[in-house]
Amino acid sequence: MEFTVSDDPAQSPRVSRFVVGRFFTPRELRQAVGRAIFTRDFVLTAGLPLLLSAVASWLPDDRTLPGPLSPKQAAFAGVLLWLVVAAGLLLSMGKTRAIGCVGPDGRLVGGLRLKVSRSKRRICLAGVVVDPEYRGKGIFTALLLAAFRQAERDRERGPLTLTVFGPAHPASRHVVEKYFRGSLVLPVAITPGAVFIESLRSLDIEVRELAEKGVCYRFVLGPEGILGPSKNSGPGGPSGNVG
Repeated sequence: MEFTVSDDPAQSPRVSRFVVGRFFTPRELRQAVGRAIFTRDFVLTAGLPLLLSAVASWLPDDRTLPGPLSPKQAAFAGVLLWLVVAAGLLLSMGKTRAIGCVGPDGRLVGGLRLKVSRSKRRICLAGVVVDPEYRGKGIFTALLLAAFRQAERDRERGPLTLTVFGPAHPASRHVVEKYFRGSLVLPVAITPGAVFIESLRSLDIEVRELAEKGVCYRFVLGPEGILGPSKNSGPGGPSGNVG
């Protein structure tokens, strides 16, 4: 059984929709929401605005502060401003890219969604999904290996970090614990002993072990990495395939 893992930009929107539409099953959603309540991101983007909204509901609306707004109106204006800033931070995470996995029948069976920022030299793993019919065949591992390989290429053009969005999700949590060694930010360092290079080797070994069991992966990855070619980069050929 052979699968093809590709980061084709033309297929990226389709793969991204595949991931977004299936990212949370009913069971995982309950787990993720329960864990998210205790994270810093939830507190900053939702918890504090909700608290401020509750406080604002008790403030008087029949007198004004210096200016045209009442205390209640000023508080709600603060909530709105807070949410606008939070939305801006989410948008600043970068452009959406995705890596897809196609099964032997040509059907999309897995996807890894990424948010990439060339200016910040950052690749954020923003969600991974595997078709339930094909779980247990290493698709998650192969998708992650593709992202790590491309990050290694992007590192050739300058410092780079990998991050994880939504660490409360079970799949994201697995990545953080096993391949990021408990950290939400992983520098893409290729020096001996670096966490990134050790995790890259571990992923490569896992995929090769799958091949010994009859589950093979062919990687078709662009030569420019995930962030795209720099201004001074020249043309290149496609990456080698791995069975």
